[in-house]
This record gives sequence, C-alpha cells and structure tokens, in this order.
Amino acid sequence: MIGSIVIVLIAISFGVTDFSWKSAAVVVCFILAGLLLIGFLIWNFKYSPCPLITKSIIRIPQLNFAVGSLAFGYSAYIIILQFISIYFQVIRDNDSINTGLSLLPIVISCALFSCLAGFIVKKTGHMKPLSIGSGLLLTIGSGILLLLNVDASFSERVGFLILTGVGCGLVFQPALVSAQMLAPEEEHGLIMTNAYVNFGENICCALFSQLSQVIYTETLKSNLANIAKSGKISAQGSSFDLVTLADNTGLLKTFSKSDQLIVKGAFIKSLHNTFYFSIGLSAIALICACMMSNSRFPTKSSNKEAAEETDEEKC
Repeated sequence: MIGSIVIVLIAISFGVTDFSWKSAAVVVCFILAGLLLIGFLIWNFKYSPCPLITKSIIRIPQLNFAVGSLAFGYSAYIIILQFISIYFQVIRDNDSINTGLSLLPIVISCALFSCLAGFIVKKTGHMKPLSIGSGLLLTIGSGILLLLNVDASFSERVGFLILTGVGCGLVFQPALVSAQMLAPEEEHGLIMTNAYVNFGENICCALFSQLSQVIYTETLKSNLANIAKSGKISAQGSSFDLVTLADNTGLLKTFSKSDQLIVKGAFIKSLHNTFYFSIGLSAIALICACMMSNSRFPTKSSNKEAAEETDEEKC
C-alpha cells in the first residue's frame, strides 16, 4: 500500500519537473502503482492473517464517513497553509519570520477551537453538528480566500485566516470520537480504528497536497507564458524566460514595480486555483459529515440518567 502511494507521488513529481505527463516514466509509475494497490487489496482482505485494514471496519459506513470528514477537511487545511505561505512570501514580500507570524491567526484559531470542540463533545455529547459546522466553515473560508489579492489589507488577511482556522479546529475531535464509538466490538477493534483514521488522514493529506502543487505549478507556468507572449512587461523583465519564475521567485525582485504587479497577478491566479481545490475537498468533508452517525457521546448526565433507570427497573 505504501509502495503504491509513494510511486503515485513519484509519478506526479515526474510530471511536474522533468517529464511530460504522456512520457513512459510517468505512465509506467501510474500502472505500477495501480498493480501494487490491487495486489495489496487482494492480500489484505483475502489472504493476510493480520490485515492492515479489517473487513469489519470497512463494512461500517458511518465510520468511513467520519474518517472521510476528517481526512478531506484536514487536507483542505494543509493545502491552505501550504499556499497561503506562498502568498505572504511572494505577493507580500515577507521573509520566513514574518510569514510565520502572518500564519498565527489560522494556527491559533485552529488550536483553540480544537480544544473547544473537545469540551463541547464532552459536555453535550454532540458530534455530528460540529462536523457539519466544520465543513461549512472550511468551505466558506476557502471560498473567501479567493478575495485575497496583491493589496489585501491586514484586517482582511487576518479575518480570512481566522475563519478557516475555526473550521479546521472543529473537524478533529468530533470525527475522531465518532469513529472510535463505531469501532467494531472485537479484539483490537479500537486500535485498528485509530490506525485506520490516522492512515486515511495522512494518505489523503500527502496525495492532495501533491496534487495541489501540480495545479499551482502547471497553471503558474501557463500564466507566466501568456504574460510573456502578451508583451505587457518591459524589456528588463523580458530579458529571460518568465517561466523560470515558477522555480525561482527571487528573480521577481529584479523587476520594476509595474512589472512585479503584472507577474504577481499570475501568481494570484494560480493560488486561487489551489483554493478552488480546497473548496472541493471541504465540500466533500461537509457531505461526509452529513452522513456521519447521529449517535451522541455519553456524558455524565446521560450516564447518571441511565443508572437511575436501571435502578428503577431493579426495584
């Protein structure tokens, strides 16, 4: 399984860098990855004495939807973090320290609301409403990031990131607890469920992060090539191939301010494409959240009521 995922990532990396998507190296990698995946599934579910993913887990739809809500929501969050950093470094001309500081609104809001979600689940027992709210906020937050442009104000940047961070913070605890409650009642059922959640989350994150990089790189090269053909930039900026800016953004500082604005517009368009991708992932997370189990986490009050009912029945 890991081998097939690694080979897929290698194929995607080949397609972005050294080879065309129709080249033998890329096609062979995809075919080999598919064969390895099929072989893993056959071995895991039919012959393996200790399967990595058990049939009992796969056969619980609500558990799979909980994993999907967490995996797709977290992937959308990682993609936003990945490319909003490029926005601050390339578009806003921030160094690494200032870029890290600029990410504090999304990171802090995510951490705070992750803790708050755990507290709400413990006190009220509600999990599905929080997951649905997370999917909604992530979808809206990803869409609002499309409003970011070259001259976005400080308040806009902070407000957009806080909304996205809140949406991601709410996705972790409810989906994880819901999956754990649905764990099959068998030996190591809870352990296997936790492993399944982590496996799905990490695999989706790695795969979609790489795909978003492909979207960004390919569209940026296309946008820069179109600018070069249009002749909108001065002779100083057109003295070398603009497409090289996709791999070396430091060259952008050698341009005049007017040329920088034109080229940064191309970067903004490519960043928006990755945000569109995160919107799609957030929408899938929202759909999965709507299909999660309606069961509630047992609270102290519910346990007390259940104990009182049991005592009354005994009397």
